[in-house]
Amino acid sequence: MRPELPQASPELLDKKVSSGQKVKRLRTYWPVLALLILVLPLFSWLNHRLITTFDYPNSDYTFFYAAGKNLLHGNNPYISSNTESILVEVGMARRDLLTGGYAYPLYTGYIFIPQAIFSLDWALTIWTVFNEMCLVVTIWLLLQVALKGLEGLERKQVEHYLVLATMVLYVPGRHFLKTLLDGQISIANLLLTTLFIYGLTFKRYGLAGIGLLAAVFKPTPYVLFLPVALLVLLPRERRRGLYFFVAGAVLLVASAFVINPAWPWQWLGSRTELGWKIMLRNCTIWGLTGHWGESTGQVALFIGIAAVLALSLVGAMWLAWLKIPAMRSNPLLFWGLLATLSYYAFIYAFSYEAVVLLIPLLGLLVEIRRCRPVLRWSILAGLALLMLILPWATNGAKPPDDEQVIAAYTLGILVFTWLVLLLISNQAHRTKNLQV
Repeated sequence: MRPELPQASPELLDKKVSSGQKVKRLRTYWPVLALLILVLPLFSWLNHRLITTFDYPNSDYTFFYAAGKNLLHGNNPYISSNTESILVEVGMARRDLLTGGYAYPLYTGYIFIPQAIFSLDWALTIWTVFNEMCLVVTIWLLLQVALKGLEGLERKQVEHYLVLATMVLYVPGRHFLKTLLDGQISIANLLLTTLFIYGLTFKRYGLAGIGLLAAVFKPTPYVLFLPVALLVLLPRERRRGLYFFVAGAVLLVASAFVINPAWPWQWLGSRTELGWKIMLRNCTIWGLTGHWGESTGQVALFIGIAAVLALSLVGAMWLAWLKIPAMRSNPLLFWGLLATLSYYAFIYAFSYEAVVLLIPLLGLLVEIRRCRPVLRWSILAGLALLMLILPWATNGAKPPDDEQVIAAYTLGILVFTWLVLLLISNQAHRTKNLQV
């Protein structure tokens, strides 16, 4: 009688298949990595040529560069004379009337210390290439979240649709290009926010905790986002993310105290009187109504209106989560809209924070893909109008009016997204009732 051969357990077979898939993926990624290494120098040179055609010494990046250079030489970036000497050295003509020194927490300057070794033009080139790579990684992570559960041909079709829509609606948009060319840190923060959503979706809670450090690097746009995220990470199975966040935050803050024990007060004190009043002119619901208040002389009245509107938007977000199933099932919609509302409903944010609109945009694109063609194209046309056409059509507005323009479009995008989701939800409900 022939002896029976031992059979491999299903778990072992799954592990073998999984390891085989990983090897296959590595073989796919190696040529891409090799091509990236070869192309990166040429890409950097092209970026340098592009940057030097603009008035780059007068970009926002120069302030970050000055902070990195001050820290590199052991100087205090919050002392205005230290910053001023570097700005003069690199040929910056404009002056920031809103601050008397570095306008960010001290530890954000760590990022710019390595760049301060280079001349301003090449430092900005390095930072621009880094931001462009951040965008690529951000889109890839968001696609993994959006495509979760899809396989085969359907996955490829949805992926191509999402990438094409992003390239058309978002990348040429004023929100992204203005932030990129100004050298702001909002794109890097967008990556961290996306990392939080990705880690939460795929139960990699350590990554989620690291992503949440975006709220430490730039606290003001996360006043709503951070408390909700911390509550989500509170259960035992997710607490690893909470530990990672706390450890990272403590490390950053403590290291800043070692360098300069007075940094929090110097940071808050770096705002000039005009800098604190700018809430009446920035890219938030407060700035939108405050600008009208200034022009009519009824500032107190319009600030009261702004407070009511901000609370109404928060209430609308809560109702949308309760009433619209997609707000609970689609993490890109919930966290993306919460991140947008978090900066928009707070009193202090500028138009470059609008780069976070990429997250709810992809979430909405996922939801409308099954709509009837006429409805889907109508929604896409509305998105193109709000995110692409109108912002560029009003590009001639001068500060601070340009901030209110973006504030108006952000409000439009929030309301438009909620209305579209409500429409889709009602249609799905009617179809279900007809089937019954």
